[in-house]
Amino acid sequence: MQTLIQKCKLERFITLPEVRQDDLEKHLQPIEESLEFGIESRAKEGAAATRLQSVYPIIDPSFLRMKHNRRYNGACRYTLLSGQFAYSLSLPRFAIYSLDSPTCELDINLCFRVNSQESVYINSFNVFPELPPLLSDTLMGAITPKVDLDAHGEISFRFTSVFAGMIPKDVKERIKFARKEFGKSIYVLAEANNWKGEEVPIGDPLVIGIINDTCFLLDEFDCSLAEERILSRLSGGYGGKK
Repeated sequence: MQTLIQKCKLERFITLPEVRQDDLEKHLQPIEESLEFGIESRAKEGAAATRLQSVYPIIDPSFLRMKHNRRYNGACRYTLLSGQFAYSLSLPRFAIYSLDSPTCELDINLCFRVNSQESVYINSFNVFPELPPLLSDTLMGAITPKVDLDAHGEISFRFTSVFAGMIPKDVKERIKFARKEFGKSIYVLAEANNWKGEEVPIGDPLVIGIINDTCFLLDEFDCSLAEERILSRLSGGYGGKK
């Protein structure tokens, strides 16, 4: 089975670190504690990002502009014309989830003008979970709207992807360690199937962390292995009788 990095050809977006992952604790020394004032927070983030570049791969988030291989098409009633108009949207290939919720939600509001399909534009774009601009602004770049209508107005959409995978125990331990550096700015990224419901991840989801406007690749994992272990444990085949 191909990993997500292999399937989506993401290797070109990744810059490898100077040291091996198993040397993390050795190379991540505490940041100078004297940087304790709020005015120094940016300097502290910069120092942390510099240290992290030596142990974690950097991943260029521009790959989030990749589009889903299926467009979302539909029709909507327009009251001023007493009829319907057709619309079409390209959506992101990837969904981003926080560690606190299995839901990724896109709220999109489009505006369009008279006799000018060229002036269809995204008026507002909101993502749940709340993401740093480095991720949300790039993700919005995957959305391309088209409206077949000779009028003006606006229309809103909501698309939801629900993560239905499980994170292996060893990956959870590495995430716990990474939280010392990244805090809550750690996310799971997976390929979206249809933006209409539960997504059993295809390919290995990625764990990414953001600090000082830099995106780091923290880990990748296979959900199926974690699910198999849980099912085996429940059936008494794992951690059961000694």
